[in-house]
Amino acid sequence: MLSNRCDSVVLTPQQEQFLSELYALCQHYRQVANVAALSAGLFAGAYVVLVNVYLDQPEI
Repeated sequence: MLSNRCDSVVLTPQQEQFLSELYALCQHYRQVANVAALSAGLFAGAYVVLVNVYLDQPEI
């Protein structure tokens, strides 16, 4: 069974530096992934709008 206690962890300065850099790297790639997902969503939305306009007015 899990308990609610919080144990302290003592890290060396090298371990703290490593974890700090790893966290920063994860944050960077998370932002990159968010931008990529937003771009893909905008592109897909624009494509759907253009297809619908073309289907409504094929003479364009």
